[in-house]
Amino acid sequence: MINPSPYYQPLELIAWQRRHSPCPQSSSFMIIEDQPLTALAEPLLTAMLQAIGYLPDQVEKVTSKAIDSVQPTLMLAFGQQAAQTLLATDEPLDSLRGRLHYLGKNKTPLIVTYHPDDLLAHPADKKKAFSDLQLAQKTLTTSR
Repeated sequence: MINPSPYYQPLELIAWQRRHSPCPQSSSFMIIEDQPLTALAEPLLTAMLQAIGYLPDQVEKVTSKAIDSVQPTLMLAFGQQAAQTLLATDEPLDSLRGRLHYLGKNKTPLIVTYHPDDLLAHPADKKKAFSDLQLAQKTLTTSR
């Protein structure tokens, strides 16, 4: 189980779980944001998640204390601060994204990508974010 103490306290946590999955083993993943979503970014986050098979009505918000009970099969870090905090590094976001990292004793897979608000400010990065989402989808598919 992942210990939330030092890493998750300053971050906003949202867990997205596939509740009506046709697969017998439903997978779940957790999104860690370094800043709350703005109203403009919410539709973009919804579209990003729909691209990998998740729907808005499959959302469950959890607190940092509930991480152990969620036990995600994958974590997505949205934004540089979230990624740097989780990975205990000062590397820039661009050098952390595009590959799998592993977190905690259980070696939970973690993928780093852009925060939806950052994508609204820098639309050219959407292609890279989509590539990160494809990696997330592939990771979720192979973990079933």
